[in-house]
Amino acid sequence: MATLLSHGAYAQDIFIGTLSTDGKHAILKRCDLGQTEYLLMDRNTEQSAPLAKFMNDHGNEDGFWYAEVFGIYEAKGERHGLRVIDIQNLQIGKSCHLLDALKDLDAQRR
Repeated sequence: MATLLSHGAYAQDIFIGTLSTDGKHAILKRCDLGQTEYLLMDRNTEQSAPLAKFMNDHGNEDGFWYAEVFGIYEAKGERHGLRVIDIQNLQIGKSCHLLDALKDLDAQRR
């Protein structure tokens, strides 16, 4: 689901996954079979930018958050990156990864 914006020559997409932080950076681990990791960067430098707000609120917390990230893909050397437009549906501790679901099912059977 990509959208070409009439006022700009870039495309945005939605990336669903789990967010985690190392205190300095936010990483999105996408909910795909490869669990692709993206370094998140704000599209602008305003303090009200979605990623800056997330890092101010949760940057030093342990754990992970389910998130739907609207962003623009940007390669950062050998690494995948996203310029964040918005972060929605943030839920602490929720995972969308298949392996986590299988582990939960196995634990319920025991």
